[in-house]
Amino acid sequence: MNNSPITIPFVELIRRSLSYVVYNFSVLFKMMLVPVLLMFVVQLLLKQNLISQFVILILMSYLGVGCCRKIVLNEAPVLSAEYFRNMLIYLLRYMGITLLMLIPGIIVLGVVYSSGEDATRAAVIEILAGRSNLETGINVLFWPLIAILVAGIYCARLRISLAGAAVNDQDIDMRQSFLLTEGNTWRIFGGLLITGLPAQIMYIVLMQISVILPPSNLAVLSVLFLSAIVSGLDICIKASFDAHMYQYFAYFYHKQIEDAEAAAATNLVEEKIKHRRD
Repeated sequence: MNNSPITIPFVELIRRSLSYVVYNFSVLFKMMLVPVLLMFVVQLLLKQNLISQFVILILMSYLGVGCCRKIVLNEAPVLSAEYFRNMLIYLLRYMGITLLMLIPGIIVLGVVYSSGEDATRAAVIEILAGRSNLETGINVLFWPLIAILVAGIYCARLRISLAGAAVNDQDIDMRQSFLLTEGNTWRIFGGLLITGLPAQIMYIVLMQISVILPPSNLAVLSVLFLSAIVSGLDICIKASFDAHMYQYFAYFYHKQIEDAEAAAATNLVEEKIKHRRD
């Protein structure tokens, strides 16, 4: 098979990803309404703990799979055994990508702890316990965060495997995703940063609003609900980017396979004809 490198059209991919969400907002809003309401309830009742984070991950997987299938297959979310299987694979891959991003930072933090002085070790323990101040945290976590950032840049190339899981494309797994996206590291990472800007801007606006509003239960609930909506919209935008990126890479990948199979079949026929002549 001809494994020629595939280069994504950076600006076009971002434009298509964002414009799809804008022009199909009503459809996506209906899709994300129930997950967003559930996210709001989970955050309200369970606060911030591992259980709430895991439930939110499940809801994120449901919405991510639904968006990808709508974009790639033009199919609305229909709960079925296949859909839940795709959700499970999507969730496991998402958790795997997150873990791959964190492992280098954890290793560097371990090195900082083992090679540091007593004050540094005490600071690491305080950070892990959630009792550290901002200055100490920045000083100790600088290199671990750099390691996580570098890992995140390369792990961004694994994201087309999420769309592959959503549409049940068994050829595009995490390994194949990394191989296919060779030479596109900065384009993919930059695309994720740019498509993530709308949600980040909205989060900043919500933070400013929460400061201005008088302290009350209604104000807190309103900001929390709007934050859940922004989270759902962010998931849709990133899923749109993943899906459009997947469409581009998958098209050329499967075309290369088809061309290789056609070339092999042609060579086989020519060899048989030649053999008969001989």
